[in-house]
Amino acid sequence: MQYLEGRRYVVMAIFMLVGLLFAGRLFYLQVFDDSYKAAADRNTLQRQVQVPFRGLIYDRHDSVLVQNAPVYDLVVVPREVKSLDSAKFCRVTQLSIEDLRLGLRVARKYSRVKPSPLLLNLSMTELASIQDYLNDFPGFHTQVRMARAYKTENLAHALGYVGSITPRLLEKPRYAKYQPGENVGISGLEKYYESTLMGQRGVQYRLVNVRGIDKGPFRGGEFDTLAVAGQDLHLSIDAELQ
Repeated sequence: MQYLEGRRYVVMAIFMLVGLLFAGRLFYLQVFDDSYKAAADRNTLQRQVQVPFRGLIYDRHDSVLVQNAPVYDLVVVPREVKSLDSAKFCRVTQLSIEDLRLGLRVARKYSRVKPSPLLLNLSMTELASIQDYLNDFPGFHTQVRMARAYKTENLAHALGYVGSITPRLLEKPRYAKYQPGENVGISGLEKYYESTLMGQRGVQYRLVNVRGIDKGPFRGGEFDTLAVAGQDLHLSIDAELQ
């Protein structure tokens, strides 16, 4: 019995020693070792929503009536904006200082961690000139989205149109997953079949350093989800007879 009692004390001593070692290591990391903090300061995690391709619309002969065309926007994530040189930013983007302040105020009101649109429908020339300076403006990013291109004007009323989602719509539960600047069906078939045409959003998590440079996917994309394209609509209408 004394032998077993002695072994019990030895096991307890080992557990206590291991616990003290872990506690000491934790104390060292929190108080003395700032390497983890430095690494965290060098990189931030950026959540990027991937808007899916909106479904196409065809007539009865499979002729395309509505398709997608890429457009580029400049967006801002308020939490990431630091030491902004407003004069330089306005010179590069051709924004007035008043419009910049208004855009930042609206973005902060919406969310400090989600991207909000600042400039929409950039031309390729504007995109190229802004892209060259983005490293100087942490928190500002270019983002591609798909705009609708209508191949016929004869069916404009029936097809309807899409537009940037309004603040009022964003307050409704059915639009909870939408973000400012995203397109949504406003009228006609675009509105009626919104849930079908829209598809499902994807998400990417990227590591970005303090200079705003993309350092690659977080943990190799382990937590990313792919966007699923919207479903196409095939109408019984003959576009040539309209």
